[in-house]
Amino acid sequence: MNHIKLMKGYLSILIVLLMFGCVNRQSQHTDNVHQIAMTNNTSNITHELLTWPDSATQIKYGALIDAIYAKCDSYVKADSLPDFVDQIHLSPDGKYRFYSGDVDTVSQGYNYVTYIELKDLYGNVVKKQWKPNLRSDLTGLVCGVWQFNYCGKDYYVVKYYSRHYMPCWSYSMEIVSFDNNGNPTFHTEFYPADIFEPYNEIYLIWDDKGDDVIDEYTSPGQGVVVCQTESFGNIGYFFDSDSLIVHAIIDTTSVRWEPKLAYQSWKLILPTLK
Repeated sequence: MNHIKLMKGYLSILIVLLMFGCVNRQSQHTDNVHQIAMTNNTSNITHELLTWPDSATQIKYGALIDAIYAKCDSYVKADSLPDFVDQIHLSPDGKYRFYSGDVDTVSQGYNYVTYIELKDLYGNVVKKQWKPNLRSDLTGLVCGVWQFNYCGKDYYVVKYYSRHYMPCWSYSMEIVSFDNNGNPTFHTEFYPADIFEPYNEIYLIWDDKGDDVIDEYTSPGQGVVVCQTESFGNIGYFFDSDSLIVHAIIDTTSVRWEPKLAYQSWKLILPTLK
């Protein structure tokens, strides 16, 4: 009997050791993937083709790929959504709520409109239309909001999804800060030079019903198209607010019906603020 008890004791110890080894290996794998992101500390693009799905790719980038395709943490679940709204996103500090949805009921494209909700200096809840500084003919659904702090000031990374005629779509971003009344200032100084080049765009002014263009104006563009596809490519990106790195799955070919995916990352630069 003593031999049996002793044997059971040895087996229990062995099981515990095996379980600890599995957990430790999983922890090391997660740490290694995180280390891949953290070591990319330059402003230049890191670009690597994916033979995806592929076992070696999954080992190296699996956690990043999962994060890229996961629903953004800023997504707010609601039992019922207001008219036209497809998604609601809340800034990490809880100050700004973005209501975004498609208002195009006629054409095969998508025309997204977003409203932002906030509290003014007097504590009153204010809701007004959000007008992104992206191209006027490529309106975007707000599908993510991240936040980082630099030199004591909060900045917000707004993620957009734009759906064009099949099979084309894209994901874009803007970096914005707000004054005490919720008025936005767009910031291009954080983009690396190989990501953003200054450009002007023509913006359209619509009538009150949103049916007809009544005027237009030219203004500097502030947004960056992170990834786009013309061939049903399973693209996407997420922003790591700790490392300030953008992780993306991009489509590297313009040949329709044959998407070629690649992993790409780049880091925001920290400008000298006056």
